[in-house]
Amino acid sequence: MWTRRYTACALVLMVVLATAGVSYGTEPVTLRFWTNWGEPSFSAIRAALDEFEAENPGIRVELEQGVATDKVISAIAAGVAPNAFVTSGGYFTLIGRGYLQPLDSFIEQSEIANSSKYPPDIWESLKVDGKVYGLPALEAASVYGLRWNERHLQEAGLVPFTEERAPTYDEVIEYHHKLTRVSGTGVIENLGYLPWSGVQSGLNWWSLGFGAQDGFTYPREDGQVRLNLPELAGGLELIAENIFQMLGPANVFAYMSESAQPYSNGLFRGAVSIAGDGYWSAGRAVVESPDETYGTTWMPSVDGGRYQLVGGFRVVVPVGVDNLAESWKLAEFVAGPRMTHAVFDATGFATPHVDFITTADMDKYPGLALYMRDLGRADYIATPPNFPYSSDIERLFREAAEKVFRGEESSVSALSEAERLIAAIAQEAAQQ
Repeated sequence: MWTRRYTACALVLMVVLATAGVSYGTEPVTLRFWTNWGEPSFSAIRAALDEFEAENPGIRVELEQGVATDKVISAIAAGVAPNAFVTSGGYFTLIGRGYLQPLDSFIEQSEIANSSKYPPDIWESLKVDGKVYGLPALEAASVYGLRWNERHLQEAGLVPFTEERAPTYDEVIEYHHKLTRVSGTGVIENLGYLPWSGVQSGLNWWSLGFGAQDGFTYPREDGQVRLNLPELAGGLELIAENIFQMLGPANVFAYMSESAQPYSNGLFRGAVSIAGDGYWSAGRAVVESPDETYGTTWMPSVDGGRYQLVGGFRVVVPVGVDNLAESWKLAEFVAGPRMTHAVFDATGFATPHVDFITTADMDKYPGLALYMRDLGRADYIATPPNFPYSSDIERLFREAAEKVFRGEESSVSALSEAERLIAAIAQEAAQQ
């Protein structure tokens, strides 16, 4: 009798021990991850997340693509934020509104995503008041550069630029005149120089290139943004005179809209010879124009100085999300080398994570190494502005620049008005 009871108890104990830690009927945690990217990046991201799920059987990730910052802000305000998402221009605005979770306590424990894994300037660009709210993810690096079609320069008998120094604006404008072709009826057939592509129409691009970075020191100690500076005003007039006024503002804007944009496509379609560009263009060139050869160097500057801005996309976690520990685990993976390799192989986009840089084949995308490995060669490195209203500053500056390019206002007048409007926004922000 006693033996049968003992045996039965032993069997029960063995079952309990064998199933320890197993929770029957427990549903996996579902995390929502948003990105503003589409294909081919989306499929690469999804494939990497499938690996993440396989290694973390208690987590499922719902991936949504094509999500803009406005939708994220609305979701956070409504209390239905995703567990993690990637952002670029909205990073400081989201922090200023108190929408993002500081990640420092997680970073301290991480072997994948910490300050030792990134160049110091990249890491410092993540901080606001000493706290880190996001990690470089999917694509982030030294932002600015200049790309050109090697065949166009060779056919025109022009010597390619080098990486030893930045080309001056005088040199680029000279090449622009020699490379631009216009038909007998005034139709642009090839644009020698496209001054910007994507983010290169922004304030940092122009201020760095024209030597005005010390003038407005973004952000200034007195809290003011100075746009009406001689260097910046003169630079806009130089571009207006030699590109827009020379060819006709409406003609140039129409050509840029139809043939030269979005982003680098004009260069890759053979419609532009030289273009201001960024780290993403190396991958786009291989995908969109594999039969052409492109050169890469530093962004133009007035003095040949090698100036650079660090930035790109960050993966962030909103404040107050459910399953915070799992959300961090997802963000850590998105910022890590495995996700970076997956996106790099599909698109050429990447981040300078040290575990990626030391293992990636940069030659697969010619020109990318300048953005990923050569930050230490820069003469001056700028970081993105951390104003909570930085998007308003960029918008007003771009509107002012377009007025100058269209010949509607002088640069001094347009920049002064933009400066006045920015001061009003700053005053309103200070009162909130």
